[in-house]
Amino acid sequence: MNKNDNIKMNKDRLKLFQDFTITLLMTIEYYYLDQKTLNNDRDMKNHFYFCYNKVSETFIDEEINFRDNHTLRNFFFEYYYDNLYTNPDVNENIFKNFSNFWIRIFKIESNKTQNTLEFLIELYEIFDETIDEKVVFEKIC
Repeated sequence: MNKNDNIKMNKDRLKLFQDFTITLLMTIEYYYLDQKTLNNDRDMKNHFYFCYNKVSETFIDEEINFRDNHTLRNFFFEYYYDNLYTNPDVNENIFKNFSNFWIRIFKIESNKTQNTLEFLIELYEIFDETIDEKVVFEKIC
């Protein structure tokens, strides 16, 4: 039996997580200057944190606080650090490629490769920490 056979994903949560991810990408693109300007780790991290916090604030209205999910923030920072900020081959298509990548990751389909499925499961579980904390808080109050 495959270890992923017992994984259940909520479609509404998956859509929410995709919305956050795509909005984060769009925000990074909107505020991205260029590699000459973002040429050191401090500036890269500041740019990313600014974008992440800005997107997180938009979800506060829905009472979902992604801002405090440091695992999620670090996951995305590492992804964009490796694939954008320090990538020597950045070109005008890179944000479109990122968008296509995230759409494929979140697309509900049964023919995902094992690597893609494992990546989605890891990301879903990291995102879900935020939702689980919200649900626990609501049950307490």
